This record gives sequence, structure tokens and C-alpha cells, in this order.
Amino acid sequence: MPIDKRDPVIADILQRLERLEEEKAILGTLYSYSHFHDTGRGEKWVGLFTADATVDARRPKTRNTMKGHAAMRAYQAELKAKREPWHAMKHVMTSPRITINGDTAEVEAYWLSVNNQTPQRGPKMSAFGHYRDRLVKQNGQWLFKERIVTGEAYDNPEQ
Repeated sequence: MPIDKRDPVIADILQRLERLEEEKAILGTLYSYSHFHDTGRGEKWVGLFTADATVDARRPKTRNTMKGHAAMRAYQAELKAKREPWHAMKHVMTSPRITINGDTAEVEAYWLSVNNQTPQRGPKMSAFGHYRDRLVKQNGQWLFKERIVTGEAYDNPEQ
């Protein structure tokens, strides 16, 4: 039996389904950010951003702003050069609140960072904060246009 998309109930269901699919795709971008960043897949990480995207990392005592793919690649190369073979870091994103408006979206979420940079190489929480993101849909993929990373607390007081 064919579905009548003009039926208001069917139209509402299809609209809600499309919204859920868009939210799932946005979550895929958010989760990929941490996976690619933390496992040294720099080029894949850069690919999550528009060519003119901005990442603004705000810490209590420092601030680092990157604009565009070239600056992001340089950041990833610097991370790779500093990373010890045994060093592991995991960024955990939680509690995302997603607002979609057509082909743009805004996201607010919390994050925390866990690493093994202890004398025993055991796990420790090293920082936490929140993200404020603007994403755009380009060629069917949700990409970061702007990511503001605000660090609220760090185990290193110099940050």
C-alpha cells in the first residue's frame, strides 16, 4: 500500500524521522572529532571542518585560535611530534544539546579529558569544560564551521 505523504500524520512522522537522522549525523561528526584527534588521525580530523572553519581553544590562562585547514594541520603535526608512543588521551563528549535550522546547527556539550601521563602510566582526569559549536551541512556532510572549546579546569595550573 503506497504512503500518502500529504497525510498530515505521515508528513509529521517523516519530518521527525528526518530530524532524527540529521541529529544522528551531527553526533557522528562530534564523536569523530574525539576519535580522530585522540588517535593521531590528523587529516581525518581536519576533514571534519569547513575550509574556513575556526577552532578557538580558551583556557583559564591561555588561548589558541586556529583558522582554516593549514593552521589545523600545523596543530596536528605539533601534537604528533610531542606525543610519546605510550601516551594515550581520550576526550569524552557528553550531554550534547543540538539545535538544527535547515543546513546549520548549533551544539552545546560538555567534555572531559582523561590521559595516562602519570608516573605509573595509570589513568587520570586532566581537564573538563564545554564546547559551543556551529556546524553546516555541505555535500550531505555535517562539518564544523566554528568550535569554541572552553576549558574550565585543568590539572596543570599553568593552563
